[in-house]
Amino acid sequence: MNKEISEVRRVYTNTDIQRKISDVLRNFNENELDEFCNKEYSKELFNLSFSLLVKYHKKDSIDSKNELIKRNGLNRWTYKYNIESKNYIYAISTQWYKRHDEFVQRWLNKNN
Repeated sequence: MNKEISEVRRVYTNTDIQRKISDVLRNFNENELDEFCNKEYSKELFNLSFSLLVKYHKKDSIDSKNELIKRNGLNRWTYKYNIESKNYIYAISTQWYKRHDEFVQRWLNKNN
């Protein structure tokens, strides 16, 4: 097998990561979810450059919601996986690369 191809192989796709983590996080309470909005905490657990989650109040405007998920003009989070707690909705990071797979796998094994 070509070495370059084998190095690109991923344990999970970005969609898999977002779906699997979101499935677990739906069982977390608001205080626990808020921890994942912390960049340093997310770095420690997943080796992310951004927070795993961003949070917005359900009463906030659609424009505010859409602006919140952007960083430097690019969408960095998605609301697609429906993580909610009380009056808040959380968007999950879309920024996943091969270097994150080991961290994701460890976290999923611990939390499933």
